[in-house]
Amino acid sequence: MYPHEGYHAYFRFPFGRHPLRYYALDGGSAPNALANLFFSTAYAHGRDRGNRAYDITLVLTGVCLFGITLALTGDARIAAATLTVYHLLNLAPLATLSFCNAETVVNFMTALGTLVTLCGMQADMPAISLVGAFIATLGFQAKACTFDHLWPLACALVLPVPAQHAWMALAGTAAGHALYGILVIVASGRGVFHRLRALLGLHRRNAAQRNDGFAYRTMLRDFAFYLFEHLRVVLPFTPFLPLYFMAHGPDARLPWLMLALFTLSALHMLVRGVFAIQYGVLTHFPLAFATAACLVPHGGDMLSHPFATAAILLTGLWFSVHGYRDNAQNHLGEWRTATFFVRRFIIDYLKPRLEPGDHIFQDGHFTALYVETGAPGPIPELVWAVHARNNALWDEGHRRAFNAFFRETRPRWLVLFADQLNLDALERAYGLRYRLESARFTRIYRLAETVPPEAAEDFDPRTLYSGPGARHASDIDALEKRAAFLTARAQQRLAEGRTEVAAEMLRDVWESAGHLPGTGVAYALALEAAGDAGGAVQVLRDDLLLHPEGGAAPHLERLVPAVVPQGSIARLHRALLPSILAADCYLHKKGKAAVNATR
Repeated sequence: MYPHEGYHAYFRFPFGRHPLRYYALDGGSAPNALANLFFSTAYAHGRDRGNRAYDITLVLTGVCLFGITLALTGDARIAAATLTVYHLLNLAPLATLSFCNAETVVNFMTALGTLVTLCGMQADMPAISLVGAFIATLGFQAKACTFDHLWPLACALVLPVPAQHAWMALAGTAAGHALYGILVIVASGRGVFHRLRALLGLHRRNAAQRNDGFAYRTMLRDFAFYLFEHLRVVLPFTPFLPLYFMAHGPDARLPWLMLALFTLSALHMLVRGVFAIQYGVLTHFPLAFATAACLVPHGGDMLSHPFATAAILLTGLWFSVHGYRDNAQNHLGEWRTATFFVRRFIIDYLKPRLEPGDHIFQDGHFTALYVETGAPGPIPELVWAVHARNNALWDEGHRRAFNAFFRETRPRWLVLFADQLNLDALERAYGLRYRLESARFTRIYRLAETVPPEAAEDFDPRTLYSGPGARHASDIDALEKRAAFLTARAQQRLAEGRTEVAAEMLRDVWESAGHLPGTGVAYALALEAAGDAGGAVQVLRDDLLLHPEGGAAPHLERLVPAVVPQGSIARLHRALLPSILAADCYLHKKGKAAVNATR
């Protein structure tokens, strides 16, 4: 996977040729309707094509921001400097390695709509301003809690243009909101108000459940953490916004416009209660604009006060460097383990074991599993985190589809990320018996046998999520006993000189019980004995990520020279190997907790 390709890239509600279904409340996609439609369409024909569409969207967003700066200033140098600083701010790990989320579509639609509106103002054509404001509201359809889509309206209200542009921008914004409301009502059917009440009721119940001191302390801690991390990245460029005001005076319109755009984009983070960088990428544009506007034409004035300027820049640079480093260690480590590493293993584990006609049910956020493996699953409304979206089973049709999927289709594989599905009750209800095959990161079950079901035709599957079952611990104990038996047998085969047989047995242990320390090292040593040093190195690196202190590092350091060609490259690799191993251990120490949380 590429860095930007994560959970939201496959937040798929694959409604196929029925794009209106993305606006339906019962599918859970309505607040992010346009973003989900974009990602489903982009990634429907493969990972590479989806990533290409994602990258093109990012590039076009930058082109639109360049055009906005050029329209506001008429100076290509300021426009180029603004785009450079904007991309520099977005190189922070929390921004570039964030998941492929709805903000990608929001930012593009906002930038495009604002550019069209500014073009309409320059040409004195209010109708074009209306079109631009309407285009920006498509960002609201991509994520309903954003305020960035009001950028065109802010331009029409702040800049010295005829009042017709402000009225037309307001009309375009209202039309976009009205269209979104109509699409939600039409797609949701007659029960739209019932579903809205149910969603609001669920929100109140969840808020009541979290109404305790610990939850509030956690919320405040997270709020402060993300705010501080964001400030450390943008701090070198923050002083330029007040400097831009000072350079132009209170009567200038552009500084007030930049402040308005910054405030609208920051409101999104404030509403979410999280000042994470990926939610406030557009707040970087006013900072970049102010920085470029100060440095390009007023660089001489700043150089006349070298000590003050150097103090501000060096202090901000110190915070920024530490912010980049800590973000890379914490967020990158968590991303590489909890997202990339776990999901790569699940795909690699299932693909060679799938047979034609096999179905999968995953009860987590990894909806890419259906796409990557090619195995079908339940209906689109049930492909994502049923345990976290019990409202997905409120609809009677969804409950019937859930029952039919388990009673008639009988999925062969279950991938469970949480311990909220009562597996014992599910087996009794539908006459299925599952066996735990792997607990390395998450629980992967295979259908072992079928028996007569006990549940009636109108069984309510919501009862399966009323509380966790007792299967987790007992299944893991049985799996670990099986792994210990296979390990002992494999050691006997190694003593007999049957290294390939032993390596095959230890591979099964590594893939099924790799959460146990020592399993990866044992498998790697068996591969080395069988003559596969390259495979041993790969297993040791994976084991090092999973068990940073599990003893893989010495074997990895010993084996690397055997698989790297001799010469300058090999010497360089050997010289850097200790730091690489130390970085891996440090990066994944915190990420390991995220991995364990998915099990």
